[in-house]
Amino acid sequence: PCTLLDFPTLDRFTQEIRNSDYDVIGISGIIPNIGKVRKMCENYQRAISPRATIVIGGHVANTPDIHNIVKADHIVRGDGIRWFRSFLGQNPEKPVKHPMMESAFGSRVMGHDLPNKPGDTAAILIPSVGCPVGCNFCSTSALFGGKGNFINFL
Repeated sequence: PCTLLDFPTLDRFTQEIRNSDYDVIGISGIIPNIGKVRKMCENYQRAISPRATIVIGGHVANTPDIHNIVKADHIVRGDGIRWFRSFLGQNPEKPVKHPMMESAFGSRVMGHDLPNKPGDTAAILIPSVGCPVGCNFCSTSALFGGKGNFINFL
């Protein structure tokens, strides 16, 4: 069993780890949230005995010198799905099956409903699987061997 907390507050995160016994705690975030990720690791260390393995991934894993900022067992850059499968003793080469995600489903921006038809929605970037676009300013493509390298779900 697992629990997914989507951008939890520090209090919610601490409550979850106090009330549950996890073997692995995975923390993902964006680079501006490095301080929150550090506090999440510290809160875990204080809340219960450090038995679980802490894994950091996502964009925050690209923070320079992150090993000296965050106390974690593993920092995962690049393909997080393949890494986690290998870590858990599963086949890392098994195809990734992901449901279609329409990011504008029921969304509103500045008081306007966003359209729900494919092609009119915003893009969703899942950093653990690369990106087909390869923008010059983004580190995701670099972690997958260059522009246009990604895991295709189709």
